[in-house]
Parts: sequence; structure tokens; C-alpha cells
Amino acid sequence: PSPYTRVSFALVEAAIHASRIKIYEELGDMDKAKELRDLLKTYIGLVRRLAPNTRYELIAEEIGRRYLYL
Repeated sequence: PSPYTRVSFALVEAAIHASRIKIYEELGDMDKAKELRDLLKTYIGLVRRLAPNTRYELIAEEIGRRYLYL
């Protein structure tokens, strides 16, 4: 058994929001793209806080690099 953690959920949500950013940019809806970026930052921050120095953080960092241009 493994303990319940919100990290897996946060990574899924981050990936979903990240995948939608470019679509809204192409549609010219920059407000929605910004909203998605803000949500993405929130989920990456959650992973950093709950699972530092783990593979989860590495995945979150890669999502951030690809979609937030960190």
C-alpha cells in the first residue's frame, strides 16, 4: 500500500492544462491562455511542495520548461 497523495492528480491536471495553452493562443484567447498558465504554475508549485527531490518533481519541472518557458 502507498499513502494517498495529491501529486499524481496535480501532474495530470498540469498536463491537461498545459496541452490547452497553445490552442487558446492560436484562437487569440490570451485571457484563457493566461488562466491556464496560472493554473499550471499552481499545480507545479503543489508538486514541488509535496514531492521535492522526486521523479514527480522532475516531471513537473519538464512540463514547466515545455509550456511555461522556464
